[in-house]
Amino acid sequence: PETFFDKVKGSLSDPMIIMLAIIAGIMLVLSIFGQAEWYEPVGIIIAIALVALISAKTEMASDAEYRKLKESTKKEMCKVYRNGVVEVIDTEELVVGDMVILQNGDKIPADGILVDGAITVDNSALNGETEECHKTPTEIEYIDGDTSSHVDNAEITGDTFVDKHSLFKGTVIYNGEGVMEVHNVGMSTMMGKMAEDMQQEEVDSPLKVKLAKLAKQISTFGYIGAIVIAIAYFIHFIISAGGIGPYFDMGAMHAVSDIISAVTIAIVVIVCAVPEGLPLMIAIVLMKNTSTMLQHNVLVRKPIGIETAGSLNILFSDKTGTITKGHLEVVEFFDGAANNCDVSE
Repeated sequence: PETFFDKVKGSLSDPMIIMLAIIAGIMLVLSIFGQAEWYEPVGIIIAIALVALISAKTEMASDAEYRKLKESTKKEMCKVYRNGVVEVIDTEELVVGDMVILQNGDKIPADGILVDGAITVDNSALNGETEECHKTPTEIEYIDGDTSSHVDNAEITGDTFVDKHSLFKGTVIYNGEGVMEVHNVGMSTMMGKMAEDMQQEEVDSPLKVKLAKLAKQISTFGYIGAIVIAIAYFIHFIISAGGIGPYFDMGAMHAVSDIISAVTIAIVVIVCAVPEGLPLMIAIVLMKNTSTMLQHNVLVRKPIGIETAGSLNILFSDKTGTITKGHLEVVEFFDGAANNCDVSE
C-alpha cells in the first residue's frame, strides 16, 4: 500500500500546485531583496502544505476503511497436497509448486497447469466470456505430493485463456474435479498483471483536466498581461523623464532600478492572476464529500472517484453479467401442448 508520504507526493503533481510552488519561489526571492513582503510566499507555502496534507489524509482514511472492510470479510481457502497429506490453507499462503485440489464451484486461487482430472471453467472474470472452457491434464509424470513437475515454463499470456491445460486466478470451476500445479501467485498472475496495467492506464479526472486547462489559461493571460504592463510601466518612466535621451542621461543605475521595478510589477500581476485558494477549496470539498459518502456506507477509496462521478452523464456496461443478477430464473413456461402459461401459476 502507498504510504502517507507517497500520497503527499502524488498530490503535489497537480498543475495548480506546481504553479503555486513556482510563484512561491519567485516571491521568496523578491522578499529577500526587499521587493515583496515575507508573508506572501509563506502564505502560499502554507496553502500548498494544507492541500497536500488534506488530500493525503483523505486518501489514507479511505484506504484504511477499505483494508478494514477487506480484513473483516471471510478469507478464501483452498485444499492443497503438502507432505503427502491434504491441507486446507488460506489462498494467500499458496506458493509456486503447490498442488491445489479443485472441485465444482471452486474459485481458482492462482495461475497454473491442470495435471490431473478434467474440468470446465468460467473465464468471464478475465475475458468476459461465460462460455464453458474445457481443461484436460498435461502429459507429465505426476506423483501425489511431488511438487517437481516437467511442465513447460513458457510464459502465460492472454492468448492462452482457452487452451487445454492453463488455469487462471479468479476464474471459477463449472464442473468436474482436478489437481492444479501452481505456477504464478499474487501480482505475477494474469489477474495481477491486468490490475497493474489498469493502474498504469489510469487517466486524469475531468476536474484535473479542467484545472490543467485553467492553469494554462491563467499562465498565458498572466504572462501576456505582465509583459504589457512592464513595458507600459517602463515607457511611463521614459515619458516622465522627458524622452529617451534625457532618461538615459540619468545614468545606467537609474535605468536598472526602473527595470527591476517594472519586472516586480509584472511578477505581482502574475501572482495576482493565480487563485491560491482554489486547490485548497477543492481538497476540502472532496474530503467533506468522501466522509459524507462513508456515512451512507459508500466507500470511496480515491477522491478522484467523486470528481469523476460528478461529471457522469451516461454509464455504459459492455458485458452481460456485470450489472445483472448472475443467475438464471424462469421467465416463460410451456406445457406439453406448447401453450404459454403464466409464470406466477
